[in-house]
Amino acid sequence: MTSPDLYQPNQPGRLEDIKPTISGLANIMLSNVGTIAKNIFRGIADAVAGLFKGQDGALGEISDGQLALADRTSLLEGVRGYCAAYQSLNINSEWNVLSSNDRWLPYESALGPSKGAHIEVGKNIVFEEEGLWLVFVQAHARSTSFGDNGSNLSAIYVTIYYPDGTTQVRDVVFDQPNAGNWASVGGSFPVVIPEPGCWIKVRAWSSRWRWWDGGARNAWMAVVKQDNRLTNKGQDTVPDETQ
Repeated sequence: MTSPDLYQPNQPGRLEDIKPTISGLANIMLSNVGTIAKNIFRGIADAVAGLFKGQDGALGEISDGQLALADRTSLLEGVRGYCAAYQSLNINSEWNVLSSNDRWLPYESALGPSKGAHIEVGKNIVFEEEGLWLVFVQAHARSTSFGDNGSNLSAIYVTIYYPDGTTQVRDVVFDQPNAGNWASVGGSFPVVIPEPGCWIKVRAWSSRWRWWDGGARNAWMAVVKQDNRLTNKGQDTVPDETQ
């Protein structure tokens, strides 16, 4: 699959998916050879893994159908609020700008139409309406050939901020203790948004170096608003009975 940002994410069943296995086998050999041989095997692991990058001839071109619906807001008729985004870049946990192996994940590319919320760079999804919303988030962790140290634990922290960004409305963690070579990490939760302008940020952490894969298939976020309008508020007065 090639997204509009030209990113080609992993797809289960593709030759690319066996890269971590190949690198893993080379890593086993590393523990039994000398320094010179280690460098040779490391080069083999990375070179062989690279042979499979982007090869998807059997499957052909695959695209998420939601990407073509960005302007079809009429399809959201009757829905109070909706917005979806996907991660626009692959993020390497090693190149951290926070603490060790901590990175912000950019869910900044639109995935379908939106209503009552919108996407902003640096804030991901911004809520335009207060009320009860459901939040859904998924991230994808993939090991690297240099990520043999540490456990398999990977986690994401989903934080919803007030408009000024200084205080939190809600903070939720989703973790995967047995992430292995790759794993999807995420979940859903309800949240009451107290005022318009609140926004979401997602921080990813792993105990070892990993790639956090982007693309519409791997890493996405969506918010859905529950309708808080009264559909039948009743009558203040009623007529007298008649015979």
